[in-house]
Amino acid sequence: MSNIKRRVNLSGKLNEMGKALIVEGDETNDYIISRVGDILSLVGGLIYSEDDIFLFTEFCVMFSSKKILDSIRELEGEDNLVKRLKTLTKEENTMKVNKKKNKK
Repeated sequence: MSNIKRRVNLSGKLNEMGKALIVEGDETNDYIISRVGDILSLVGGLIYSEDDIFLFTEFCVMFSSKKILDSIRELEGEDNLVKRLKTLTKEENTMKVNKKKNKK
């Protein structure tokens, strides 16, 4: 099966699953299930374009990174996070300087 035929097939399945979840979410008044259905329908439409999938994936990665940082801030407090990032940056710069010195 060619990639295009496979993408058409998957797009149809993703859209069907998305519609089913939207209906289920609406019937049960579960906003989360409805929104997941919307996301599946979106992916079903994006599947045809490598550029669109790449961009969508980048947005997902950025969102995940933000959620991780927010969790760390909650656990450690923002002041501690800023201090940790500064320390890591200093350590990284020190390592770069040491590598340069060792090459000479």
